[in-house]
Amino acid sequence: MLFRSSRSGNLHFVGERFAAFLDDAMRGTRHEYFADVARLEWAYQEVLVAADHPSFEISALSSVSPDDYGSLIFRVHPALRLVESRYPVLAIWKANQAETAATTPSISLDAGASRVLIVRREDHVELRELGAAEFALLTAFARGATLGDAFEQAARADEGADLASLLGHIVKLQTLVDFETR
Repeated sequence: MLFRSSRSGNLHFVGERFAAFLDDAMRGTRHEYFADVARLEWAYQEVLVAADHPSFEISALSSVSPDDYGSLIFRVHPALRLVESRYPVLAIWKANQAETAATTPSISLDAGASRVLIVRREDHVELRELGAAEFALLTAFARGATLGDAFEQAARADEGADLASLLGHIVKLQTLVDFETR
């Protein structure tokens, strides 16, 4: 497959399909992880130019009846992306940043999966590893799932997860911007 450049007049989109290209080009090689690192890089770029939005105020939930909690739909911040990989892509990415490259120990590709939250803050982009249940919860919200469905997906990802605490942590991380009830 030949890599075709972006069809957009905006040069920002030139890397949009690069990860898919690398999936094909590196499949079955020892560099297969390159595609997931490219996905992380692209998500970082998208976060840089995404719309801004004020943080979610948890006090707004006081207007919702407890009977309606299961049908809540939370909207994630527009400058938020989630990247999952079977490789330790966040460690790989960090090891290749100018400020840490010289001090980073070698990384084993068998070190385990990465579930990365990328979110733009006021003065920087934050990259953070998430646990399986927390990642599943945020991913479900990003796809428009109700709180009930999102809790089910998070529980499947980690049966022992404290879902109420996970929701509180997600709110504390300022990843949610609004809600509605279905």
